[in-house]
Amino acid sequence: MTDSPVQRLLSRLSKVRQTSGDAWIASCPGPLHEKGDRKPSLSIKETSDQKVLIHCYAGCCASEILGGIGLTLRDLFPDALESCKPLPAQQRKRYGQALEALRALTLECLIVCIAAERIAEKQAIDDEELARVHLARTRIEAAVEVAA
Repeated sequence: MTDSPVQRLLSRLSKVRQTSGDAWIASCPGPLHEKGDRKPSLSIKETSDQKVLIHCYAGCCASEILGGIGLTLRDLFPDALESCKPLPAQQRKRYGQALEALRALTLECLIVCIAAERIAEKQAIDDEELARVHLARTRIEAAVEVAA
C-alpha cells in the first residue's frame, strides 16, 4: 500500500504537530528559512478529496517548499494531473498573448502612476515625459484589445 500524498509530505518534514484531524503545522524547508525554521511556519491541510494544501507564513512558495524536501506538486495532486488535458495550440497562443499584455500593463500602469504622483505634487512634466505617458495610454488600450 502506498502512502497518501499528505503522509508522503509529513514524513519528510520536521517538527510536525497535528493541529486538528486534517491539519498540521511543521518547520518549513523553503529558502526563506536557510538557518532553519525555529518556530514552525508551514501550515498543511488535507482536503476531503485527499488533496494537500500548504502555506508558509514567511512567504515561501509551494514549489520551493516541496523542492526543499525532494517532492513536486505532482506528489500532492497525483490524480488531478492525470485528468488534465493539454490546451489546444490556439488557446495556448491566446493565453500567451494575454500574459504578455498583462506584463506590458504592469509597466505602463507604473509609468502613468509616477506621472500622476508628480502632477499631484505639483511637479512639472516635460515634453518627453508627457510623450511617454501618451505612449503608455496607447499601449494600455492595445492590451485591452488583446484581452477582449
